[in-house]
Amino acid sequence: MQPELEQKMIQLQLAGKRYEEIAKILDVSKSSVRNRLSRAKNRLKTWAAAWEEANASEIKCCLW
Repeated sequence: MQPELEQKMIQLQLAGKRYEEIAKILDVSKSSVRNRLSRAKNRLKTWAAAWEEANASEIKCCLW
C-alpha cells in the first residue's frame, strides 16, 4: 500500500472517522484500514520506546 494512503488513513482516524467510513472514503476494505492502522500504531509505539530509551540517560543526567 502506498505511504500516502496510509497517511490519509491516519489523518481520517484522527479526525474521528470510523474504520467503515475510512474504507468507504478511500475505496479500500475495512480489514485493510484496520490492519494498516494497527501496523502504524505499532511502529509509533516502537519509535516512542526507542526515543524514550535513548533520552532516558540524558534526562537522568540532568536531574542529578
